[in-house]
Amino acid sequence: MPAMPFLSLDAVLFIIYLIINLVVGLWHSRKATNLQDYALGNRNFSTLALTATIVATWGSGNMFLIVIINTYNQGLSFIIPQISNFLTLLIVGRVLGLRMGEFLGKLSLAEAMDDLYGKVPRLISTLCSLIKCIGGVAMQFSVSAQVLAAIFCLEGTWATITAALIVIAYSSLGACGQ
Repeated sequence: MPAMPFLSLDAVLFIIYLIINLVVGLWHSRKATNLQDYALGNRNFSTLALTATIVATWGSGNMFLIVIINTYNQGLSFIIPQISNFLTLLIVGRVLGLRMGEFLGKLSLAEAMDDLYGKVPRLISTLCSLIKCIGGVAMQFSVSAQVLAAIFCLEGTWATITAALIVIAYSSLGACGQ
C-alpha cells in the first residue's frame, strides 16, 4: 500500500520548516513593544541578517520561478540580461545607499516623502505602495499554492487558501506575540 501523499518526506520537511519559522518569528517578535521596535528593532543587525533580508526581498518566490522557467526555455539569452539585476543591486548599495543617512529611522517611503514634500506626496506614495504590496502578496500566495499543491496534492483553490492562511497566521501571530 503506497504512503499517503501528506506523509511524504517533502511534506514532513515542509511542515517542520513552517513550524521552526513560526516559533523563531514568535520568539523574536515578543521583544517588540511598539511598531518602531517591531520594524527596526534596536538597529543592531548583523551583516548576515541584513544580507539575508535584502536577498529575500530582491529574490522573491515568483521572480525565482520566472527565472527558472525562462532560463530553461531561453538559456544564455535570458541569463546574460539577468546579470544586470545583480549589477543594479550593487550600484544601489554602493552609490545610493551611502546617501540614505537622512532617512534612518523612517518606517516607510511614505514617511520620508512626508518629511521632504508634504502630505499629498505621502498619500500618493502610500497608495502606490499598497497596490504594489497587494500584487506582491498575491504572487507569493500563488507560488506558495503551487508548492502546497505539489507536496500535499491539494486542488488549486484549496492550495491558495491554505497558503494564504499560513502567511496570515504567521504575520498576525508574529505581530501580536509581543
